[in-house]
Amino acid sequence: MRKHYFVAVLSLFLGILPLVACAKIKRMAASMGRKEIPSTATGPELARAGTLTVQQSEFDDYLRTRRFDPSKINAAYRNYVIHQLLRDKMRLRLAHESGVEKDPRYQQQLKVVEDNVLVNAFQQRMSVTEEEAKAYFTLHTAQFQTTPPLLGHIRAKTVAQARKYQKLLRQGRAVPGWRSDPISAFVEPGKSDPAFFRALNALKPAQISDPIKRPYGFEIVKRPIISSPDYNALRQTIYAAVQAQKVSDLIEKSLAATSSPRNTPQ
Repeated sequence: MRKHYFVAVLSLFLGILPLVACAKIKRMAASMGRKEIPSTATGPELARAGTLTVQQSEFDDYLRTRRFDPSKINAAYRNYVIHQLLRDKMRLRLAHESGVEKDPRYQQQLKVVEDNVLVNAFQQRMSVTEEEAKAYFTLHTAQFQTTPPLLGHIRAKTVAQARKYQKLLRQGRAVPGWRSDPISAFVEPGKSDPAFFRALNALKPAQISDPIKRPYGFEIVKRPIISSPDYNALRQTIYAAVQAQKVSDLIEKSLAATSSPRNTPQ
């Protein structure tokens, strides 16, 4: 009886063993075929989904790039961030497994991205002194004007009404209907009003105009005071602009040095 029992168990074991081995081989093959980018993340492991993991450094980077204060993150938001990081990793894995990397269109797009990264890295290596940055800022101040100047104005149907508004405004009194708009709002598509802009340019900053004839009647305007951009607040942007200018100058210089007389533009 024991002999028959032992034979039965042994047969069952030998029957299951190939199935287990086959399943293991399939998992190994799938794992070998799955292309994943090696992770450089460090720190404790916060979550795992199969072979996908989220490390503490990845979680910290996510918060840092979005300027969140880690001390104000609650448990619900922490779980949300971890889930998003796992989703991003699974999205990348599925993209690799889809075989899209063999698509010529993907390879062309990737080449463009790689070229842009290379050019940007090259530009960022251009050294810039503080004197160069300040000199560039002085010559190109308008380039760093972040907000358009607002022009104060009010419309009037008659010249008498316009002069009444002008008098009140020059006395520093409030006038109902007075508003401020960007100068671009006074340029109608396909139309030009040079007389209006001549009158505007003749004013000093904060000066109230005389009545200006307009298609709809008259207008009183107040020339805006345009404040200069803050160099310290824009310092990083200015440095990048100088680096871009240096790269542009180097390109032109290199082209000139390598051009032969037959292909030099006339």
